[in-house]
Amino acid sequence: MVGLVFAMCAWVLGLVLPVTSVKTLWRAALYVLSFIAGVLLYSDPAIEHAIARDGLAALLLATLCFVIEQVLVARSALPLPHSGGYVFSAILAGGVPWFGAIGFLAPAQRFFSFANPTLEYLREAAFPYFLLHMLMLSLFGYIFLVHTNLPGVLQGVAIISCSALSLVLLYDCLIKRYVVLRFIFGLKSRPHL
Repeated sequence: MVGLVFAMCAWVLGLVLPVTSVKTLWRAALYVLSFIAGVLLYSDPAIEHAIARDGLAALLLATLCFVIEQVLVARSALPLPHSGGYVFSAILAGGVPWFGAIGFLAPAQRFFSFANPTLEYLREAAFPYFLLHMLMLSLFGYIFLVHTNLPGVLQGVAIISCSALSLVLLYDCLIKRYVVLRFIFGLKSRPHL
């Protein structure tokens, strides 16, 4: 059902907007729809059972949709946004993120449903890392791409390494230690010992 919403969104945007606007709005709509779908996925335990049951089929469908879409792209055979074939293209474009999410959630539920200190740390740190990662990547990207003459591979390694280290330091030294910052980043307040 949600996969059809993804496809309908792509199709409707393709019918009413120019191609450049469609690409931009499709990405924005995809993020919003993915967030809503994620909330819905964990709102009902029956959905988790369905994910476990249908995960392999969803992964195969995501792969099939992706391969067909890439073959069309490689042959420059994607239909125009205002043509009848665009419905098929929209179904492919909507199917990849939806089926892919279901396909990757199934093994994740199976193999990562345990607890240990590292996982507990990462579980709490995930949202602050998510909120800050693009800021850090952009900051260090600017620094290394504009102000250094390193080879491209080394620039990439430096950007990623510095960003990851900065995120760990920001989280460990500031965010998790101060109640106000914990609140701002959506973390539970720690119980008083």
